[in-house]
Amino acid sequence: MQTQRKVFRSILLSGILKSLSIVTISLLIAVSSQADDKEKTPAEELMEIIEMENALKGRLQEDIREDYLISEFELRARRIRTAYEDYTEKYPDDLYGNILFGKFLRMVDDMDEAHEYFLKAYAIDPDVAVVRQQMANYLAESGKIQEALDHLRAAIRLEPDVAQYHYQLGELLHIYRAVYLGRELLTQEELEALMHRSFAEAHYLAPDVRDYQARYAESFFDITEPNWTVALTLWNNLLETTQNLFERDVFRLQKARVLTALEDYANAREVIESVTDTSLLRTRREMLDNLPSGNDG
Repeated sequence: MQTQRKVFRSILLSGILKSLSIVTISLLIAVSSQADDKEKTPAEELMEIIEMENALKGRLQEDIREDYLISEFELRARRIRTAYEDYTEKYPDDLYGNILFGKFLRMVDDMDEAHEYFLKAYAIDPDVAVVRQQMANYLAESGKIQEALDHLRAAIRLEPDVAQYHYQLGELLHIYRAVYLGRELLTQEELEALMHRSFAEAHYLAPDVRDYQARYAESFFDITEPNWTVALTLWNNLLETTQNLFERDVFRLQKARVLTALEDYANAREVIESVTDTSLLRTRREMLDNLPSGNDG
C-alpha cells in the first residue's frame, strides 16, 4: 500500500510546476472578476499572491545553478506561504483563498496542512470540483480509497469536461486495483470498465495531450477483453506524431505487443527488430524469444 501511495502521489505531482492548469486558470478568471466588483481589496490581494507564485514557478523553469535555485525557492516559498497565511487569516471564508493556499501547500509537499485548507474550502462550498479532486488526492494517499473514489466521481459530475479528473480516476483505479478488488469494493468487470473508460474520456477531452493518449493506449493491456484493433490505431497514431527516437522505440514495442495479441506475428517481429535503443535491447530480445513463429495475420 505504501508503494502504491508513492506512485499515486508522484503522478499527481508530476505536472505541478508546469504552466497553470485549466482548473487554476478558471480560479484566476473568477478572482479577476471579483476585482471588478465594488470591494476590490480581497481580490487584488489574492491576485498579488498568485503573481508571486507564478513568478516562482517561472523561475524554476530557468537554467540556473541548483544550489542557488534551492535557496531562492525556499526564500520565495516562505514569503508566499506567509502571504497566504495572512490572507486566509484575514478572509477565512474566502473560497478561492483556501483553495489556492491548499494547492500551494501541496506543491511544496505539505500534504497534511494542504488538506486542512481543502477541508475549509469544502465546508464553504462542497460543490466545487477542484476541492473534491484535492480531497480525493489526500484520501487516496492516506489509504482511504473508497472515499477518494467518491470524491473524484463527484468532481467529474461537477465538471465532466475536465480531462484531468478522468485521468486521475483511471490512475486511482489502476494503482489501487488489488485493494479495490480485495476489499470487494468493485467487481473486476466494474473496475476495468470504469478505469478504461476514464482513460478514454481523458484522451477524447484533451486529444492533444500525449500523456493521456499514451495512457489510454496502455490501458488496453490492463483489461480482460481489449479491442486490439482500436489499440493498434492508437499506437500507430502515437508513432506518427513523435520524432523522439527513444519514444518511438518504446511505442514500437507496445505496437508489437498488440500485433502479437492479434496473432500478426510476422509484422510484430518486423516492428520489434526495428528497435535500436540500447536501453531497450533486453526487452527487444525477450519479446523476440517469446514470439510464436507462425503467422495467422
